[in-house]
Amino acid sequence: MAVIIEIKTRTNFDFGFPEEAVNRSKQRFIKSAAEAFICENPQYLFIRFDIISILLDGEQVKEIVHFEEAFY
Repeated sequence: MAVIIEIKTRTNFDFGFPEEAVNRSKQRFIKSAAEAFICENPQYLFIRFDIISILLDGEQVKEIVHFEEAFY
């Protein structure tokens, strides 16, 4: 199995939660890249798409949330 992870970081919620930035358009782009990866690496029969959301308070990490199987 291969895990493809999109990491999003924010310092505030002006544009929503970090994970909300992985919209349908971004997901299509990531899926397209995954298809190219699979063509080059056929040994991976399954791909999981995760998102890691990071919220910063200044330079300190305030919160990290890992969303497994965030989309397909």
